[in-house]
Amino acid sequence: MAKLRVLAEKPPMARGTPDNQLLELRDYLFRVHEELEYLLTHLDTDNLDKGLNVLLDGKQDALIFDAAPTQGSENPATSGGIWDALALKAPAGYGLGEQLNALTAAADCDEVDKTGWFDCPPATLNRPTGITAAYAGMLYSVVRGAQYRYQEYYAPRDTKIFRRFRNENGWGAWTQI
Repeated sequence: MAKLRVLAEKPPMARGTPDNQLLELRDYLFRVHEELEYLLTHLDTDNLDKGLNVLLDGKQDALIFDAAPTQGSENPATSGGIWDALALKAPAGYGLGEQLNALTAAADCDEVDKTGWFDCPPATLNRPTGITAAYAGMLYSVVRGAQYRYQEYYAPRDTKIFRRFRNENGWGAWTQI
């Protein structure tokens, strides 16, 4: 394939008179133009497309996917595996499924008596102070026995998180964390 030699060459260096330099450069560009014309007229795009598809298909077939995100793995995870893993981590109703528990407008955070995630409408009583009153939040409640409870309140509008505890003396104050 002697026709493809010019593209591998370096362009001519500036030597001699300006007229000679222009002639050398013109000759070089003419040879490059001839080679490009040759390549374009002899290019078999059907075979090129087929060859690229074979290479890409082979690459895709060689990938190994993890069914779920795995710490330390360099393999990609499947969409369903990522969805399932996030559903176990994120509170329901925040993009992953339905609410686990929805409080009514007149609900009271003090009266939540079970463990789980709760959607808190803006009118929920005994929410933390210092959040935008017109927006809902999420309450995570942990109940251990009749007296011992732990709650976290997530105020996404204000990007704040609050925590409080209850013991035999009642509820402690909400503390921003």
